[in-house]
Amino acid sequence: MLGDVSVLAGSPVRELSPSDLPVLTDLGAVAELPRLCTLRIYRCPGIRAVPAEGCRNVLLLDMPWKDLSGLRATPALRAIQLFSDELKDISALTGLPGLVDVDIDFCRVLKDWTPLLDISALERFKPPRYQVYDIESAGGTAPTLEALAAPGITRYE
Repeated sequence: MLGDVSVLAGSPVRELSPSDLPVLTDLGAVAELPRLCTLRIYRCPGIRAVPAEGCRNVLLLDMPWKDLSGLRATPALRAIQLFSDELKDISALTGLPGLVDVDIDFCRVLKDWTPLLDISALERFKPPRYQVYDIESAGGTAPTLEALAAPGITRYE
């Protein structure tokens, strides 16, 4: 079973998708993949830091993180998809001014989406579906959804 990705260092990999690797703890070699554009991490609970500095697209699925402090990215990051039953804080996204697309659809316990308002380049977002459904089925509206719609940011399903 793969325990680290150091064998990939320096290779021309453009996309990397480690999946279902409970013993994988170190993604340090990802920083040595100069052509890496897309990083998708599926159910790798041992990973504490994601070096996505050169990536344009990142997907994190079932990472046992409460916040995104382990995400190391730069303004080059354009899109992020987050699927988590534990994520409670997305404020680290405000330090990524190049983000144009944020998908937090399956972040079931995430209550505060207001950090999205501080991402100046944001064009599209996918809010947590179950929370939005609960609000809208009760006839209510979410102030953050309204605030995001005002400047023309597209909400998608």
